[in-house]
Amino acid sequence: MMKKNKYAIIDYRLSEKCKKSLINYGFSLIELKENNKYDAAVAAHPDIFLFLSENTIIIDKSIKDKFSQQQFSKEREIKFTNQTNVLGGMMLYPNDCTLNFAKIGSYLIGKKDIANNELLKIARAEGYEFINVNQGYAKCNVCIVNDNAIITEDIGIAEACRNNNIDVLLLKTHSVKLDGYNYGFIGGASGTEYRNNNNIVYFCGCIENHPEYIQIKNFCSTHNAQPISLSDEDLHDRGSIFFI
Repeated sequence: MMKKNKYAIIDYRLSEKCKKSLINYGFSLIELKENNKYDAAVAAHPDIFLFLSENTIIIDKSIKDKFSQQQFSKEREIKFTNQTNVLGGMMLYPNDCTLNFAKIGSYLIGKKDIANNELLKIARAEGYEFINVNQGYAKCNVCIVNDNAIITEDIGIAEACRNNNIDVLLLKTHSVKLDGYNYGFIGGASGTEYRNNNNIVYFCGCIENHPEYIQIKNFCSTHNAQPISLSDEDLHDRGSIFFI
């Protein structure tokens, strides 16, 4: 039987050290380039341009050339969509967040009133329930540990998830870098590879240097997940890494 390819979808600005690590872990890289209709900080972030559900991948048409149905398992259907351009064609917050939802088990965490129409259709078809939050950059703010556990710096997301019986590690520090801003988010500096009940959470930089690393490590361990640093560099928000 032919071995299935494993893909990591990344911002092309992810460091060379991190890219090399992903390749060494067996992933082929799909690198997204900047879209000048978006704020430069997020203009190549995967969590701006894609959403992955159990059965479907929603992809913004602006990156359509990067993907084909043949690349991926037939278990997932690819759907292409348009996000709405405003203010002279620029995609400004929160209109750049229509796909920025975190899938946690049977829940979708995000700002429901801005959700992309294709995402809403898939939520109905596949039976997802929304956990509605005020934060538009929900996926950026959610580091997925497993289908019942997340790490975040966002108090509103933490409270909403706890109200739905999701275990949450709420970080007290903003220790992730994001170009052009004072800080980024832990969700945007990570990506989770599902491995049955032993997930691996990859971090864009050195998670061991995070001031709350011990809490992060222990929380991951509690939920049978392993945190892995992709490099010895500072943690950097690159818009989440998606694994297919």
